[in-house]
Amino acid sequence: MVMNDKANESLIYKTKSGREIEYTPKHREFLDATRGEYTNLEAISNYVDSASTLVSGGYENISSDVKQDARDVEWNMSLWAYSHRFAHACTMVEILKQAPIKRKFKKMLDLGCGYGVQPAVLRGIGIAEEAYGIDIVDRASALRSDKLKKLHRKMRYLRFVDSYIEKLEDKEPEELSPLQRVIAKKIQTPRQTVYRSSGIVLPQSIYNYKMVAEPKLDGFWEMDIFKHEGQYDLITAFSCVEWFESNELFKKISQLLVPGGIFYMYVANWWGGNSAVRANGPIPYALQRLDGEDRDQYVDDFFPGSVEQVHNLYEYYDPGQPTFKNYVESGFASGMVPVAHQMAASPLKYSQKRGISTFGYAIDDHARFREALSDIQTVRPDVGPADLVSNMTYLAFMRVDENARATSDTYDKALKDVNLHYRATSAFGRLARKVGMKILFK
Repeated sequence: MVMNDKANESLIYKTKSGREIEYTPKHREFLDATRGEYTNLEAISNYVDSASTLVSGGYENISSDVKQDARDVEWNMSLWAYSHRFAHACTMVEILKQAPIKRKFKKMLDLGCGYGVQPAVLRGIGIAEEAYGIDIVDRASALRSDKLKKLHRKMRYLRFVDSYIEKLEDKEPEELSPLQRVIAKKIQTPRQTVYRSSGIVLPQSIYNYKMVAEPKLDGFWEMDIFKHEGQYDLITAFSCVEWFESNELFKKISQLLVPGGIFYMYVANWWGGNSAVRANGPIPYALQRLDGEDRDQYVDDFFPGSVEQVHNLYEYYDPGQPTFKNYVESGFASGMVPVAHQMAASPLKYSQKRGISTFGYAIDDHARFREALSDIQTVRPDVGPADLVSNMTYLAFMRVDENARATSDTYDKALKDVNLHYRATSAFGRLARKVGMKILFK
């Protein structure tokens, strides 16, 4: 039920349980004008319906026709699409620099690999010696390494565009010409792609990566991950963890990792505004804050022609709707320790393609942001402001020996590693040390 509040130019929505939520219709109008493809609920729902084992009720229930249609899609990747996937592969490399681990891997598996670009890139630039992919539908067979190498060569020239965009961003908006504003806001380079979506600043050095090996998959499996067997020292999940029940998935991942192996994931945060729920409704955080009959009524009232589609968008996501803390606890329960992480959010409050960011809500619509948090916490008291502000979660886990205990040898080895001393034995060495000490500490 909707009631007018003319004094505040807003409306009051009354839920089935009797709660009253104040909102402005301009919110939905803005989202409809700025979220592009996300306004097509039918197209998104059809994709979810065909790809989600949670919606279908299991891997075995996904239509064979749907699988065949996906297999028949011709691979024709654009430079932008390649740059986007390359950027997320580089983000993994940068995130892992936080961790006390090696930087290269012998055998990796990419979960939900799609066309297999990220694992192929990581193989090509020398991060993984062997790269494998697994997905419920085979699109990876269309991957062409010669096309990847060609796109990679072109992509490296974007460093010059990147440098120019950074110069433009140092200026005030009124100092830019219309053309410069378009370049600064719309041109997508690998670094800009990641920055605009998550605020992570990748170094310019990502353009130095060359293909030192063939960018390809050494193998691919079209199958249910829970039936897969193997051993890997790196498992990646580029934006696919949300399609699973995370507690069960993490147990399986842990079984597939060798001791000391790494599981890297980035996932759209369910609680982050518009990240995971792509239905452009009038009430901020509506599908997160409404539950049961209230949610059903909301969908009926504001999406009368798309009720089934909106429910699909709600149900494809991990039913536990994990927070960052929940992911860490699931990993820990499965014998994996978090070794690197970042909760991220777009620094752009408003975007032509992404609508309103979590910062847009938290800063410019702060009163409603706090109301949404209060509503959510009545059902999920573990959800906090940080969960609503971040729209992406990046996490790396290490598979550990759950029975490991430090011994005397452990500390002796650690002491040897950290106790670094240099004593020159030759006349030249002593002279070099003396000069060096003067230069460094004068």
